[in-house]
Amino acid sequence: MKAPACWPFSSETDWQLWRSHLDHVEVPHVAMLRREADAEIARIKRCREGRWEPNRPPVLVPLRPAPAGTRDGAEREPRCRSPRPG
Repeated sequence: MKAPACWPFSSETDWQLWRSHLDHVEVPHVAMLRREADAEIARIKRCREGRWEPNRPPVLVPLRPAPAGTRDGAEREPRCRSPRPG
């Protein structure tokens, strides 16, 4: 049996079959091949977990009440400065 390609080019099932095949084979460096298969299976599972999604909901900033003398929470228009005498 030939080792599968890296995920996503080979499925998790292919890697699990390869790992079970390594349990019954007597070849040099089989321990390294098992570790590699275990690491690839763990990586596939991590990538499928959706770890890029936030772990907690975003913090919402509470809305402040509208200042007195404004309409619908709109900001008050700035007052015009009177021209300087001179």
